[in-house]
Amino acid sequence: MSSKRSQSILAMVYTAHIDAHLLQQISQNIQAFSSEITIVGATTTGEIDNGKTITQSTTVTLLFLEDTRVEAIALKSEHGGEEEIAKTLRTGIDTINPKAVMLLTTPLTSNVNGFIQAFTKDPIGFELFGGGAGDYAHETSLLLSGDEVFSEGVVAICFVGESLQIKKHTFVGWLPMSREMTATKVQGNKLFTIDDRPAFEIYKEYLNIQDDSNFFANAIGFPLLTETTGDYLARVPINVSRDGSLQFISEIKERETFALGFFHPQIIEQKFEALRSSVGSFRPEAIFLFTCGCRRFALTDDVQMETQYLADLAPVSGFYTIGEFCDVDGKVPHMNLAFVAIAMKENESSQLPRAVQPRNKEMQSDKFVTSHTLVVGRLLHFINVLNKELEQQAIKDGLTNLYNRRHFDAIFRSSISDATRQNNWLCFLIIDVDYFKKYNDHYGHQAGDNVLIEVARCLEKSSKRASDYCFRLGGEEFGVLYKAESREKAFEFADDLRRAIENLKIQHAKSEVGPFLTVSMGLACKDAATISTDFKYYKEADDLLYEAKNAGRNQVRTNPI
Repeated sequence: MSSKRSQSILAMVYTAHIDAHLLQQISQNIQAFSSEITIVGATTTGEIDNGKTITQSTTVTLLFLEDTRVEAIALKSEHGGEEEIAKTLRTGIDTINPKAVMLLTTPLTSNVNGFIQAFTKDPIGFELFGGGAGDYAHETSLLLSGDEVFSEGVVAICFVGESLQIKKHTFVGWLPMSREMTATKVQGNKLFTIDDRPAFEIYKEYLNIQDDSNFFANAIGFPLLTETTGDYLARVPINVSRDGSLQFISEIKERETFALGFFHPQIIEQKFEALRSSVGSFRPEAIFLFTCGCRRFALTDDVQMETQYLADLAPVSGFYTIGEFCDVDGKVPHMNLAFVAIAMKENESSQLPRAVQPRNKEMQSDKFVTSHTLVVGRLLHFINVLNKELEQQAIKDGLTNLYNRRHFDAIFRSSISDATRQNNWLCFLIIDVDYFKKYNDHYGHQAGDNVLIEVARCLEKSSKRASDYCFRLGGEEFGVLYKAESREKAFEFADDLRRAIENLKIQHAKSEVGPFLTVSMGLACKDAATISTDFKYYKEADDLLYEAKNAGRNQVRTNPI
């Protein structure tokens, strides 16, 4: 597009060189071409030029906008003043009333997470995206606005005009490969303990990563993944403190759960195919990428495929970031390891959408030559399957296939907490097979095992809801955790279960209750908010079980109102 027809021209300078004088010189050269050009820029951990990933370079991209006005707001800050500049910036942006805002931040010298939280405290009425400036050594962030360069602050590029259309996409493509873990001590961006152990021990134990100057480089590909709507939020630790705590660029909440993750090539490919199809139908005039520098280190040479994936649809430029932003479902998380693609156009194109051809997946003739990501994908699949098998073995009883006592201990307290938050009744039922020792002595241990299996099947058949949990607590003792609308409904469920077991009509010649095998039950049923401790709640059900046994067995005893 001719500059004479443009209402605005935006120049974006992205450079690997930590040189304020160089940035200012580039800005002056651009201004010599036209003083009407809005100039912004950032230092990077990798540059993207015409869809190609390049390094140790400087790129300048000019965006010509025919109907859209561009206005840049630059605010410097000192560490600790992020909340104040967030409020100032938000006021300025709301006055302009833009259609979209691109943010460039300084994550290595500022609390960007605190800035984002303050900036988005009130709902935003515009599209928001962008990334954090950095450098290859992970030490310095520089931003450029006009001919001014600074290391702490933010630059907001506001796009004003109704004709501008934007389509945003973001994904990670990493999947969990470890068991689920919990943040047990947290302060802001610092994670002190995971499952009550020093946080660093997770990286040392699982990955043999040492606490040295290479920690960040070694941990790059192995973030902590927290499940979000349809994807994962990834966080990469940037360093280790002497106390074994880990520091991140974004906030972690106490009791938040996550797993160690690694990239999954097949998932990434699926995401990109969906992305190309969606962007192709949008018919963009330009595409901007904000992709985490950690992707470049983790994917190595295969990262070229990511930045070139969209180059046949429109001109592609951007940079590798330290932290990315993209508003998703009304939220603006401070992301790591994300791939953010912003497709832009003004008005509707009269041209037909470009045909999106499927990528050529033919194997090379040399069967010993392949991408390392293919091998990694197979290995990761194997690890995931193996982990699932091991997890099931760890939480399931080998005989009955019910959850075991270990898993009961792990979720009993959390079930009480969940029911308390949801203002539900929580019911805990302990079940004991009547005269089971006499059954074993008379019929043999194999027959006794078969009885336990039958009782377990009866429990599973009766407990069909997702919130129902059945356990073998040990020996001939079982447990059921469930929710109920009332005490009456809870007792009805327990007594139906007792009768269902008796109706199995398993012969028990040595029972002092009747001809068939029976069970006794203790039912503790309470408004979860009134449960003082898990220990007392368990003991209450256990005491009720012994009341049932002492009263003649084959019955349910529950706590009084």
